[in-house]
Amino acid sequence: MSAVKKTSDSTDKSTQKNLNRSVEKCLEEAQLSGVLKLSGRKLRDVAKLGTRSFDLTDVYKADLSKNRLFELPLELTECPSLETLNLYQNNIKSLPQEIIYLQSLTFLDLSRNQLSVLPPCLSQLPLQVLLVSHNKLVSLPEEFGRLASLLELDASCNEISHIPPQLGSLPKLHSLSLRRNLLVHIPLELTDLKLRKLDLGENRLEMLPVELRNMKQLEELRLDSNPLRSPPAYLCARGLVHVFKYLETQAAKEEREKNSSVIAPEPQRKLSQICDLR
Repeated sequence: MSAVKKTSDSTDKSTQKNLNRSVEKCLEEAQLSGVLKLSGRKLRDVAKLGTRSFDLTDVYKADLSKNRLFELPLELTECPSLETLNLYQNNIKSLPQEIIYLQSLTFLDLSRNQLSVLPPCLSQLPLQVLLVSHNKLVSLPEEFGRLASLLELDASCNEISHIPPQLGSLPKLHSLSLRRNLLVHIPLELTDLKLRKLDLGENRLEMLPVELRNMKQLEELRLDSNPLRSPPAYLCARGLVHVFKYLETQAAKEEREKNSSVIAPEPQRKLSQICDLR
């Protein structure tokens, strides 16, 4: 039995040694090419790989997807040229404040991790693409309304119950996915966005704001698997044009009801009443 155990331990050490050599080679290549490729290597802690021995200041792209990382390696926050960071499918539960040092970062993929909150400091990065789907998020920071360069935001497959109105002030956002969350309503401010793609499928929406009809740039609107009453679900399945027509009709109806509720002028008193008053 002990012989089997020794053989197993020897195999594990050999495997780890080969892994370390392989990673070292990747780090050496990253120094020359500026691209760090460490995807799918079952890594738990990058610091133990001796990254301090390598100069990664010129790295502009890092792929650490499909590993077992529990946190963002602080070594990467010391890469001022980093533009693309892929941390897809790890076990990351939180992000350090040091991420603010990545002032060249435009693409960040944090999909399929264990995040329950996102730090507001992300709003101080020049992000153009932010992917945070398949996490445990319950909300998005209000500060995200300051992401002036953001083009795409994917926060699908989380536990988000409300959207901060501040997101409606993102000037360049053209793709927003909030699919499979716990949303019960959409803030009116969101209808100010110049979106081309909006995915609200698999939520708890019962009504859409009539102001949604003003989003003329929309090319794709997904509303499937919601308990919608206005517009009715069957109508939503027919496509964007039918949804907008319905909302236009509803807006006109609300306007008529609003006008009819204006207080009518008081009717003239009868002559007998005027005499009695005198």
